[in-house]
Amino acid sequence: MSRSGSSRSPTGSSAETSPVTGLLTGADVADALAAEPAADRYLLPDVVLSQDRFLDGQTLADLPRPVEVVATDGASLIAALT
Repeated sequence: MSRSGSSRSPTGSSAETSPVTGLLTGADVADALAAEPAADRYLLPDVVLSQDRFLDGQTLADLPRPVEVVATDGASLIAALT
């Protein structure tokens, strides 16, 4: 889901220097999770949150499925997957 560079988020925001992942809103994530199986495990990069809130002010508690927040580095992702 993550890609850096100039792009537009699903909400139409321009992202000149921010990773696109950092522009995901809680509503974007909630919509994606709602269509996925409840029994699966979901990891979310920490860059989507600022002071424990998404860009639109929602929190992890607002999501329809539990997610695990993982630091945005390879070592943290590997640790979360093993």
